[in-house]
Amino acid sequence: MDAWTSFSWTGVALGALLGFVVCELNQYLTSAVLHRGLCHGAIRYPPWFNRTVAAWLWLTACVPPLTWIAAHRHHHANSDTEDDPHAPCEKGVWSVMLLTWYYVTRWAREHRRFAEERYLRAFRDERLLRLLDGKAASYANFYLQLGLSILAGPAWLAFWFARIVPYMLLSGYVNAVGHTWGERPYRNLGTDAAGPLLTC
Repeated sequence: MDAWTSFSWTGVALGALLGFVVCELNQYLTSAVLHRGLCHGAIRYPPWFNRTVAAWLWLTACVPPLTWIAAHRHHHANSDTEDDPHAPCEKGVWSVMLLTWYYVTRWAREHRRFAEERYLRAFRDERLLRLLDGKAASYANFYLQLGLSILAGPAWLAFWFARIVPYMLLSGYVNAVGHTWGERPYRNLGTDAAGPLLTC
């Protein structure tokens, strides 16, 4: 463990800074590609670009793409109700802020058959997305990266934490704060619980 006895705090700071830059890039890619593109079809990207971004987010933010898409579509279909995977009015603001990543994954794993039929039909032939979304692949990705970062030393561990932890917390923040103190000045049936089911 020489990496833990001969590190510099400058290296740790640079690792954390680089990790946070990657985190911010991932927030943008999640919004632009995973959310607006793959989930809602509001923006159309070439298939190779969708797959590249999904693989990048899986690798750098540990996001299983189909799990995210299914849970988000279900959230829109049941927004702010007890069936919403991460409704702050049901689970509490702090709980959603800190644990959205857990609620999303748990909902998708527990309702996989329903999610496949209702929200993921357009992705039946997406072999790469299905591979990345597998439970074993997701766990291996997360724990292998964490283990290798610990072995590589403080700078690598700072890089890992700075891109993973803020990403999870910022995602929870958007859900908790937006749905608790945000307003709906217009009735948009495409995103309200009473609206039509969102499909590709």
